[in-house]
Amino acid sequence: LQLPTVAVTIATYKRPGGLERALNSLSRQCHTDFNNIHVSIVNDGSHDDEYQTVVDRSWPFNLDYIPRERDEQDRPRVYSSRNLAVGGSRGEVIWIVDDDLYFDEHTLFILRLYHAMLAEQRPVLIPHNADTSEPWHYQNPFPFFASPRDRLGVWVSFAGASLWRKDFD
Repeated sequence: LQLPTVAVTIATYKRPGGLERALNSLSRQCHTDFNNIHVSIVNDGSHDDEYQTVVDRSWPFNLDYIPRERDEQDRPRVYSSRNLAVGGSRGEVIWIVDDDLYFDEHTLFILRLYHAMLAEQRPVLIPHNADTSEPWHYQNPFPFFASPRDRLGVWVSFAGASLWRKDFD
């Protein structure tokens, strides 16, 4: 069975710590040939030197980092940043995620297997954990629980999506 290559696309703004968590957990994925993974990150105008430290680390996957320029008073451009990340990415399947995404150790394998086995089922939504320490307007969470803060400060949201590149294009 040939698993598809995956472009992991991340738009980020003022959350280098969240980006580092996501990349660390991505690097711990099991049953993954990292030669088939490409990560594309767009920084939506954050003036934070910590981002460069994060992306300059040695990662097991190919990574492109695109810093965008904008004035701090301008609104975030999350959707155009995501489009920019996708445009520069390489992979048959595009996985659009955010930098507050936590992967379990098999998420990427399951995503690739799903696309290989059920190629006609599209699009695919991948739930992820949102960290409540981040401002709500960066997450747009969909709470499963009536009171998410009562559940260890974490709830599930559905901001991640994966789809075939040909469908996105």
